[in-house]
Amino acid sequence: MQETILDTKVNTKAKIAVNDKEIKEIYACEKTFERIFLGALFGPHAPHFIAGWRSDFRDQDENTRAMVYFLHHATSLDMTLPVWIARYEQERMLKFIDIPIESCGRSSPLRVALQASAPDLLLILLRYGAEPNPPDGGSSAIVALLDKLTENGRNYLYQNVSCLQILLRNIPLIEMPYKL
Repeated sequence: MQETILDTKVNTKAKIAVNDKEIKEIYACEKTFERIFLGALFGPHAPHFIAGWRSDFRDQDENTRAMVYFLHHATSLDMTLPVWIARYEQERMLKFIDIPIESCGRSSPLRVALQASAPDLLLILLRYGAEPNPPDGGSSAIVALLDKLTENGRNYLYQNVSCLQILLRNIPLIEMPYKL
């Protein structure tokens, strides 16, 4: 089954894969879904500088709508894909939304949204089930955000505070690392 993005108010005539097999074929070819996430996170021109390819969409809003479109379909299919986790030296099955973005240091889309200080995208990712604790065993999203907040002393960016509020509303348990 294929639908056009035009149905989701994105102004393009490109055909978009919406079934399990086609999304898995995209992953088998690229081993990442950064083409879907980077344009929404950084705008249509950034992927060219970050990963060496141009966005398939006209602007950041269109990229975001396309990302939501894919998230909706992958979530409704309850899609998981195998990802190599170097720390554990094995493959683990991860949800579509948690597949690492290769050109961003293999960080999850949620972690990249936090680094980009994008509360609107963070909210979308959490709504579709993004895992705030990374599958590679790294520090939790809340710890990373707290570290980011302390970078500038007491000059907190509004976007970072918004991200913190969103995370605190969505994470039932916060495990803080033990520091001496």
